[in-house]
Amino acid sequence: MNTRLNLARRPFVGLCVAALIQLAASISAQAQPYPNRPIKLMVAFPPGGSSDFVARTMQPRLEAFFGQTCRDREQAGRRWRHRA
Repeated sequence: MNTRLNLARRPFVGLCVAALIQLAASISAQAQPYPNRPIKLMVAFPPGGSSDFVARTMQPRLEAFFGQTCRDREQAGRRWRHRA
């Protein structure tokens, strides 16, 4: 009867050890604050248009929301090819 109890206890002990290891690993791995550099707001049309107006209107709100500076970049003629 004692052997049966030990066999039933092994998976539980293994599960507890695995949970403690996972907890220790998650505590030591802290995420970096996001975003950690200025945000680039890509506008695919030339300056002065309605998309430029919307981007410049939303820029202060995005800066307040993320707590990070936001830059708008007009890239006329590059409508669907974006680079990071």
